[in-house]
Amino acid sequence: MAQAESGLKQMEKEIMPTDTEVYNEMICLQVCAKAVVINKKYAQQYTKKSVDERIKNVIRITSVLEVANTKRLIRIAASMLWNQLLPLLEPQLKLNELDKYVIGALNMIVSHDPMNENAYKCCRELSRLALSKENLTAASRHLIHSVSLCNDEKMKQKMHQEARMISAAVNPYNRPENQLEQAGKLVQEASIAPVNKINPILVQTGRLLSSEFMEKYNAQKKLQPFVIDKEVNYDAALEIIPTTVKYDDELTVAEIWFKAMKMARKYNRWHMLRTMGRQIAFFREGLRRPDETELDYIEQRSTNLSTAGSIRPSAGAAGKKTSLKPEPSKMLTRQALSSAKVACTAEESEALFSESELAIGRICCESMLLEAEAWVQLLRSEGSDIFSPNPAHESPDIQEIQLSISEFICSLMKDCLDLASELEYTYMVHNAAVYLWNYAQKLRVTGQLKYIEKMMMPIYKVFLKQPSLEPNLLVRTATVLSLTPPPAAAEAPPLSSNNSLGDMSNKSESSKGSSKRKTKIEKIDSESPLAKHLVHLQNALQISEKAIEATRSFSLDAKSLLELTRNWLKLRLEIAEINKEQINASTLKIGSQPSLKQENLLVYVWLNLDLHYASQSSCAISLADLAELIDKTRNEDLQLSGHIPFIIMAYRFLATMCLSGAQELIPLSRQSCEASLDLFSKLSGNDREMCSREVAFCHLLLGQVI
Repeated sequence: MAQAESGLKQMEKEIMPTDTEVYNEMICLQVCAKAVVINKKYAQQYTKKSVDERIKNVIRITSVLEVANTKRLIRIAASMLWNQLLPLLEPQLKLNELDKYVIGALNMIVSHDPMNENAYKCCRELSRLALSKENLTAASRHLIHSVSLCNDEKMKQKMHQEARMISAAVNPYNRPENQLEQAGKLVQEASIAPVNKINPILVQTGRLLSSEFMEKYNAQKKLQPFVIDKEVNYDAALEIIPTTVKYDDELTVAEIWFKAMKMARKYNRWHMLRTMGRQIAFFREGLRRPDETELDYIEQRSTNLSTAGSIRPSAGAAGKKTSLKPEPSKMLTRQALSSAKVACTAEESEALFSESELAIGRICCESMLLEAEAWVQLLRSEGSDIFSPNPAHESPDIQEIQLSISEFICSLMKDCLDLASELEYTYMVHNAAVYLWNYAQKLRVTGQLKYIEKMMMPIYKVFLKQPSLEPNLLVRTATVLSLTPPPAAAEAPPLSSNNSLGDMSNKSESSKGSSKRKTKIEKIDSESPLAKHLVHLQNALQISEKAIEATRSFSLDAKSLLELTRNWLKLRLEIAEINKEQINASTLKIGSQPSLKQENLLVYVWLNLDLHYASQSSCAISLADLAELIDKTRNEDLQLSGHIPFIIMAYRFLATMCLSGAQELIPLSRQSCEASLDLFSKLSGNDREMCSREVAFCHLLLGQVI
């Protein structure tokens, strides 16, 4: 890219301004080169700054397209403009007043380069934007124009059908040709209908698309209030409902269901929302995650294909009729193929999900979150919440029903997270993770800790595979999981109160004594509370280590990282105490790092402070060396945000230790307090407010030293 820009500058010097055609082309390429840099810089980012930069690029390229006077230059500018617009056309992005630039750019592409392969897509996007503003006439007009620009017959037929649905909603003389189009027409009517007519229109839409809709819809109404009745089947309310209308394109049906579902959410029709969510789940079956049996079958199949030149029936199968349809447990789903380690060409891997399947996947992800919200509303209407049954319901059966619904809500959000991750819909991964995180935080507040792992572990697993999506959330999730006690933690025997090894590190024992300890540990009953507690600590330690390893190369929030690493050290020391293990500096390391010295400098400082506090000074550096390290953190790039308050806190902790130590450490305590106050004087805003308590302690310590 740097070579391209230098070449363009050289061209600008050599070309005379009178050579208008070449000069315009050079300017166009220069603008496009800058646009490519912006695209690369803000890839997969949807911050206000990134959107503003993309809008500026759109304006620049639009101005180039206005003055372009050759077909080649028009095609280059139009294609570049489309690439710039793509991130701004994501359905989840709300541009508000900035959409005028996007609409103007789309119209420019259509008017200046109608033969461009993206021209019909521009018309479709214009139709979508018109629908979002409830302008059905304009939406229909754009779709009809899109049909005239498209060369794909299948896509033409789909867009023509969509145009008929929209035009039928505003023009009574245009009648739908079949039930599917009638349902599409009703959904469009609902978007402009009065509030009191929304429910009948949506009910009629559901009846057209599924013969079982009314039965399931009435069953949803009976779920409230919670009662134990033979007529109310709570398990049946969670079953998937098939779509019975005849259709050629399942994406069209899924889109109609989803539009109706969003309309139900807009007007808080929760019974309707839950029923339609079960309808859309019917389309999710083709994108479901494979189980272990399916993956084993795929791996075995790939092994057989790679070792055998041809497929022949076995001797035992001779003379028997064979079926081409695999057993239900061995159905090969698209997701199973993508998850299995099967060698395939680039063309085969790209064909795992078509554009239509990706669109259905997006609809399924968004519908799962909407449906989960509707089920949460059902629980809250009865005074309950996720995994928090209403204590007023004394019947254990009703509480069991509420817990089952909570399990179902959790599975919906987990499935959304997994599917969005598989389809690489990053914004949906973030949305599903935030949903799970927020509900889990409420469980922590209410003390329902035994369900924390069920809700937080899906977030941890997804972000551990893709830490670049949100490294800070991975660190926070790992911290919560490692701090959450197991359900049977109350049964664990009490450990020592100080949580430290005391003077054990100064004791030297023979190898014979060590083997005796190992034998003693091995004889501990694996079902005992102590053994279970040890297993929990080891699992928590592993969760922390994996998260630290996965996020080493990212810029993190200092508070989150320090909380995780300090908790890791606490777990490590507690495990050593249970195992009667002798800790030294060489055995203390996180993951693949050779020692703690290789960690982030501020992290290393705080781990040494904690080691001194836990009476493990033999594993840590001296307090004098620690003071030099803290001074060093003030001038180094730590790749952490919000780290200054923790440097001040480190000074305060060091000053306290020095003051309670030997007499010769008192000057070091004074220096630490003065350094803390000097750093505090340079702060402002929230950081200054956050450190006010620490500085107050430093003033008190300084008074004692003086």
